[in-house]
This record gives sequence, C-alpha cells and structure tokens, in this order.
Amino acid sequence: MAATFLAALSVAGRRCTVVGGDEETARRARALADEGASVLVRWHERTPVLTSLEDAGFAVELGPIDAEVIINGSFLTVLAPQDRALAEALFRVADRSARLLCAVDQPEHCTFAHVAIARAGPVRVGISTGGEAPLLARRMRESLERAFSPEFSAYAREVARVRMASAPGTRHAATAPLLEGFELAVSIKIPPDRGADE
Repeated sequence: MAATFLAALSVAGRRCTVVGGDEETARRARALADEGASVLVRWHERTPVLTSLEDAGFAVELGPIDAEVIINGSFLTVLAPQDRALAEALFRVADRSARLLCAVDQPEHCTFAHVAIARAGPVRVGISTGGEAPLLARRMRESLERAFSPEFSAYAREVARVRMASAPGTRHAATAPLLEGFELAVSIKIPPDRGADE
C-alpha cells in the first residue's frame, strides 16, 4: 500500500459493511459498532460466527456478494476473509467510486488501512504501518493500553470535561493548568540482533 495519511473518521450513525463470516469479521464488526457505526455484515452463507453476531443484535444479510451494491451502499467497507478474487472485485469499484475499502491483510486492495487504536477515556492513539506490519502495530497498541491506567483514563476524562464546559476562546486557558506536570515517557525494547539497518 502506498504511503498513507492518518485521519480519524467519524462513523457514528453511518452504514459500514463488513464482508465475511469468520472471527475476523466479528472483530471488525464489533470495533465499528463500538464507535457508533450502523454495521451490516454480508456473506454468502451462514456460519456460527454470523449466528452469534445476529444473537448479539447485528444486522446480517446472506446472499451473493455484489461489489457494486456493497461498496456504493456503504460509507466504509471491510473485507475480512483472505479472498483475493473478491478483494479485487471490491477494490475495482471502491477505487473507481472513491469509496473507503479495507481488505484485511491485502494492502494492495485497500483505499484505507485500519489503525491499531489504544483507548483511554476520550483518548485515542492510532498506530499504522500502512498494512505492512499489522502485528507490530498490535503489539504497540497492547503496550500502550497496559500503560493507560484507570487513573490516566479518569484524568483524560477530567481534561475533556473542563474543556467542553469552557466557552470557545477560553478552552486553552481553562485546560492548561490541568496539564502542568503531565509527561508521556516512552521506552522501546527491540529484541537482540534485530533493528540493525539493512
């Protein structure tokens, strides 16, 4: 995948379609739903995972996978299974229609790449490798989330609360005192014999 520009998308209330019937499908569907998206799961046959998603309240549709209908009917589409032919068909439509498509672990068929997101209260830290090293991004996210204590989450919510309660034009002055003494310390440990310049 070409170099990417990181941006935070607002998916709340928007139709987002996840294509597939496996555990990765469920993970992507839940992640979108957690951010308020209106999630539709599409696949050509029923699977136990899809039944579980239906039981959890997700909209599931079964039938032929029509790339035009799926891409043009969605704000954002995710293809979870490693189906190269389907990825190519979806990508042709998404590229032509300037639509958002992520074919998981197939960066050559994506118009966007998922970002590993560490969450703490209102804080979202996104980590991207442009789809080239997703496991590294996941490990970094997990490390950050371990560092994000409940105390930090509460602190972040307090900073956000004070900012939102302040009038425009006064928000910087209102929140600056809360940030005095705040520091983010970063330490990276690379396995021995790794990380040398190629």
